[in-house]
Amino acid sequence: MKPVAKQTITRATDDAIRLWALASGEYPLDHKPMTRRVQELVSGAVGGLAVDARRCLESLPPDRAFTLRRTRWRWKRRGRRKHALPKDFREVLDRILDAARIEVQCPTLPESESVLDEPGFTVLYLRVRSDGGETALIDVFALSHCFLTQVLPALLAERTGKETVH
Repeated sequence: MKPVAKQTITRATDDAIRLWALASGEYPLDHKPMTRRVQELVSGAVGGLAVDARRCLESLPPDRAFTLRRTRWRWKRRGRRKHALPKDFREVLDRILDAARIEVQCPTLPESESVLDEPGFTVLYLRVRSDGGETALIDVFALSHCFLTQVLPALLAERTGKETVH
């Protein structure tokens, strides 16, 4: 295992916090410049987190498992296609880093969930397509939550030599 630079942990943490915030918000549906900018910010933070988190994981045992568990929004797949829903953090990072195409999916929120006086959308998941054509759906909030609540404490414990960090 290699030691990881503090700057790498900091960058990954910053991107995970950005994703947490962006995936927790609601945005006006008819505001196209905002829609595009939110998607650009998510794309940048996902790419940054994937690169830096992968580097961070090099300092942890390879058999140490981290699982995407928490979601911010309740959602169900629609349609007939059964896309993969990976939950293993390492697999998710591999899919992002090896993707041929990544799309930020921003569905309209139901009125019961919306806090805006107009239709709104949220950042919900990534549609990640491999070179081979397989598509996976990755929950953006779950990705950030996993890094901040599982991976980051393990990294900090590794750096300080303590069993747990709170």
